[in-house]
Amino acid sequence: MALLTDIDMLGSMNGVGLAKVSAERWPECRIVVISGRYSPEHGSLPAGARFLSKPILESALHRTLNELDIRP
Repeated sequence: MALLTDIDMLGSMNGVGLAKVSAERWPECRIVVISGRYSPEHGSLPAGARFLSKPILESALHRTLNELDIRP
């Protein structure tokens, strides 16, 4: 199971909040948070979650997914 989310989201929760809820409810979930406008503060993402800054190189995305053992 994997979650790929942007920090910017419509509604009352942002991607960092979604990452935290997901990590609490589904600890086995691999999490990747992305943004082109924000960088999460150190320690604000759940343990093991990764952050990628836009624009994302395809090679960086593949490397991150492989490191987290996320397969299609």
